[in-house]
Amino acid sequence: MASPKAHSTQVTVTVRHGGRELRLAPGVYIVGRHSSCAVVLDSSLVSRQHARLEVTRAGATLEDLQSANGVYVNAERITSLVRLRSGDFVLLGDQELELHFTSASGPISVLRPSSPVLKLREDDAAHDEAPHSGTRQVDFFALVGRVVDRVLAEGRFDEAITMLQSHLSRVLADARAGRPVEREISETSLRYALAIAAGTRDPRWLDYVFDLLTALGCAPGEQIAEDLEAAMLALGYADEPRVQRYVTAATAIADARERLRVAAVARAVRRGGRH
Repeated sequence: MASPKAHSTQVTVTVRHGGRELRLAPGVYIVGRHSSCAVVLDSSLVSRQHARLEVTRAGATLEDLQSANGVYVNAERITSLVRLRSGDFVLLGDQELELHFTSASGPISVLRPSSPVLKLREDDAAHDEAPHSGTRQVDFFALVGRVVDRVLAEGRFDEAITMLQSHLSRVLADARAGRPVEREISETSLRYALAIAAGTRDPRWLDYVFDLLTALGCAPGEQIAEDLEAAMLALGYADEPRVQRYVTAATAIADARERLRVAAVARAVRRGGRH
């Protein structure tokens, strides 16, 4: 039987995610990780029932269903029901959705929100992990980068850690397993780890920086090297064995300027220990 039709002028809501689009008819849509949700986002940072999206003829509203990692609209965490506007970016865990409203008239296919209408999975290419792992990281940083940058700029470091931790861990795991990690991904991962280290004064994030550099066997970029030296001095970082493992791993670097940056980092950890 054909879907029922509605004949009137109204606002329709289009959800965009990673190049996919879905138009939602009026109704209530539960968004979450569980297969019973109308919009399924298969991510470990998305709660089983994460948010409630209601589409009406006038627009849409969004409510956090007491999710573990929160709901953000344009980088602001929501604590109550909010009315959405066209162009809003919604972040649930580590999944970003872009919403657009359009006016439509004439027949509109009415979807039933009680059944899954959008399913976005992380494991679509699980059978071919190595070639696609880096691509997924690029997609993630491209999607949520501006949100994370704003959260960090406002000093909301716990929220930034929630958004980033699983992805930064995956970058390190890829590097340790010998899978290729694009330069852009490694630089972004190092930059975020250093920002968190500086903001939280937690040396474990400097451990992450050295572990990633060791796994990659490369020198940090000039700006990363400067930020790393500053963070080590500020925190009095003195884990010489970890730094020495990095220096040893970086001995094969051919470029003389990069070798100098590695040596400068090693000297900085000694100064940090005496700070």
